Amino acid sequence: MDRLDDAQETLRRVHKHLAPTGTFLLSVFRPLLETQPGVETSKTREDGSVISVQSLAQETFDEQQLTVTRLLYCIRRDGQIEAQVERDWKTRWYECHQLCCMLEKAGFVVESTYDFEGKKSAPQSCNFSAVARKPAT
Repeated sequence: MDRLDDAQETLRRVHKHLAPTGTFLLSVFRPLLETQPGVETSKTREDGSVISVQSLAQETFDEQQLTVTRLLYCIRRDGQIEAQVERDWKTRWYECHQLCCMLEKAGFVVESTYDFEGKKSAPQSCNFSAVARKPAT
């Protein structure tokens, strides 16, 4: 999703498909590159090949609430590269108060928001979970 309108439409569709009085739990986080570019994470697959991902760079666009992380994926067998591809991982983030407004606009009643430690989240937090309910009618 590259536009806020897309996210609003997604919430509207979730609301439409949820049963009356149904609950929707949504966790939101602002992605930050936790390791230095160049750090590689890998896993050996059942066939003996190794698949890895390496973060190359990360750029944040605050006005658009967008983070773009450049990733390099590689498949190796016997130490030789069989395939590799670079891809951008685009992630949009929302502040708690902003997402609550979006949920309400989609027809939900926001019951609570909390941080990842279970405490009430701050309005400007970008790392939180929201519990929203679809009214009976």
